[in-house]
Amino acid sequence: ALHWIMQMADELTPTETKSLFARLDLSRRRWLFIPLIIAALVVALSMLLVPGIEHSDQAGTALPVEVQTLTPTSITPLLRGFGEVRSKHTWQALTQVGGKVAWQHDGLRNGAQFAPGTLLLTIDPIDYEAAAAQADAQVRSAKANLAEVRQRSSELDKAIEIEQRAYELAQKRYTRNQQLAEKGHISGLQLEAEERDLLRQQQSLQNLETEKSLQPDRLEAAQSSITQALAQQKKATADLGRTEYYMPFRGRISDVYTDTGQFVPSGRSMFTAESIEAVEVLMEVPYAQLLARFPAALAAPANAEASIPLSASLTYETGHARQSYAGSVGRINPGLNNNNRAVALYIDLDPTQSPALPPLNQYLDVTVRGTPLQDVFVIPRSAVHNGQVWVMDAENRLQAQTVDVLYTQDDVAVLSTAANTDLESGTHLVTTNLLFPATGMLLEPVVQ
Repeated sequence: ALHWIMQMADELTPTETKSLFARLDLSRRRWLFIPLIIAALVVALSMLLVPGIEHSDQAGTALPVEVQTLTPTSITPLLRGFGEVRSKHTWQALTQVGGKVAWQHDGLRNGAQFAPGTLLLTIDPIDYEAAAAQADAQVRSAKANLAEVRQRSSELDKAIEIEQRAYELAQKRYTRNQQLAEKGHISGLQLEAEERDLLRQQQSLQNLETEKSLQPDRLEAAQSSITQALAQQKKATADLGRTEYYMPFRGRISDVYTDTGQFVPSGRSMFTAESIEAVEVLMEVPYAQLLARFPAALAAPANAEASIPLSASLTYETGHARQSYAGSVGRINPGLNNNNRAVALYIDLDPTQSPALPPLNQYLDVTVRGTPLQDVFVIPRSAVHNGQVWVMDAENRLQAQTVDVLYTQDDVAVLSTAANTDLESGTHLVTTNLLFPATGMLLEPVVQ
């Protein structure tokens, strides 16, 4: 048809041709609606011929769900984390007396290990030997002075006794001469001479008694001198002993700051050592976790004689070996760490069960076990949704219940019965993870 129209167009004038194509374009637009009308008719016929879809009402259909019957039980609380092996005893060798390092052990280097009692370093002792000798001399001098004072006290007692007797005789002689003088048998000059002798004897006795009265003070002063001299001797002996430094335990040297011939003033650190026989594991945990699991351990007084009833198992595992250790929590520092706001647990290793101690600064996997908690509900952790759980009531309808979770452990959540009084024993807890939960839904329980 198009070919025929083109042939006719060749025989028409331009004006006639333009008019012909305009009429053809309008006719083509009208034909475009024909397929749309046919499609609409087909859809209408399909809806009339196909039977109607039946819609079922699901409002009364029960949804199968898994439920758990709540029963109060007990659970052993666990606390897992990492711990670092540290030495129980650390020795920082500070110079108690200044001086030149006269001798230093050849093996005194970082990482070296020494047995207890090994001489590691000496300070030049010549000044302290002289001070010790001088102190010994002062002690001997003070003791001699004390002996002299005691001897003088004994002599004064005898001298006073003699002078007292002589004074009594002189007094009797003067009395007799005084009577003779009254009768005219002796002159007044003789009587005066006897009186002077009596006064001299009296003064001599008084001098001795005065000296005797001062003897207690002299004796106390002599004893004080001995005490002071002995203290100086003790200090000098101690200072002489402080020129030698022995390893106090079997340990490892961590830092060395001196060398032979170097002068070290008093109070300076020369080296540090860590015990390799007595170690402990430091584990830091959040305070909230510790309080929820082990409230009794935190409430125990610091000076309690009984040990904290928290046992621990520790492991170190590599691709080639696995090492296990047993221990117990020796002490808890309830103060929070300024950096991570955590509480420090110090775990003592049991040497009978862990003969081979782990190396210092090693990290171990730690599991701390406490005393069992009684009267708790143990439910799946996935059953708690933003502080709520779904329960099934007596009519098998879905209900929401707010709960207070004591703590979560692995795949379970622990609820205290005292803190969740709305949850009673025998309550059916919905453990199925519902996609679109709605209060009042009808449920079909499948008891776990």
